Amino acid sequence: MVRDMSPDFEKAELGSKIRAWSSAASDARMSGIPMPVMSSAGSGNHGITAILPVALFAEEQGMSEEKTAKGLLVSHLATAYVKSRTGRLSSTCGCAFAAGAGAAAGIAWLMSGDLDKAKSAVEIVVSNLIGMLCDGAKETCSFKVGTGSQEAYQAALLADRGVRLDVQGVVGNTIEETIENAARVASSMGAIEQTLLDIIDERK
Repeated sequence: MVRDMSPDFEKAELGSKIRAWSSAASDARMSGIPMPVMSSAGSGNHGITAILPVALFAEEQGMSEEKTAKGLLVSHLATAYVKSRTGRLSSTCGCAFAAGAGAAAGIAWLMSGDLDKAKSAVEIVVSNLIGMLCDGAKETCSFKVGTGSQEAYQAALLADRGVRLDVQGVVGNTIEETIENAARVASSMGAIEQTLLDIIDERK
């Protein structure tokens, strides 16, 4: 699997572009720039992660508007599914973890049209980013959005090459079990959430 994580330079360049554009969009949003952004699962930053990587990949491949729209639909649906299990507010960073999983599904579907590969891409992102914490809405969210976006692309590349994670950690026998396991982890992070709130309150 490690060998599969070394794409050719052209594909690596697209991954860097996805990260840069997504980070820049989030940075502009969190800095208060007066421009609209499409949300996903009720969040603007989720929308950036769920949309830009998929749209940039489709543009790079010269795909039609219709196919691009279908890829975005897969991304939004996968993002919404993950959020429906982990909750709208969570100690985990949904911008990277949930929307990144959605973007991975969308890109993997555009690459192959195979929903099983889309599921594999989701599991790769979930196993990778489940531990990323949300420490408040702020400008540095842009780094997490960039990470989630680039990891979504990387996960899609791996899934397209046939990489499928075995049962391990939060990864279960099915995609549903994997998401449920991730939701259990997210819901048990109350102590961490309180610690983060204490750190923020101490600055007042």
